[in-house]
Amino acid sequence: RRQRPHLRRHRLAPRAKKYAVRGVLGAVYTARHPRGPRPTDQLVLDTEAPVAYGTPAPRYVLAGQLLRELRRVTVVDLDAELRAAGLPCYGGRPTRAG
Repeated sequence: RRQRPHLRRHRLAPRAKKYAVRGVLGAVYTARHPRGPRPTDQLVLDTEAPVAYGTPAPRYVLAGQLLRELRRVTVVDLDAELRAAGLPCYGGRPTRAG
């Protein structure tokens, strides 16, 4: 919550027992030449889209985020988790007990 201010208002979060990186979200670029890129070609932004690993995908992607698949998800109470770990939560910011 310290790193993500928008989470300070929320007490619930997902917990996944299984997860895998499945692709990226990013800017997809294409070459200007219709028969494929050449060393002198410039790339132009085509779209922003998710691109899955292991599928035929655009050749040039500037990734901004990883995409994960979450499985066996349960919802947990963040404040209860912090207390169980001995980390009380004051004003939305966890601090070490001591």
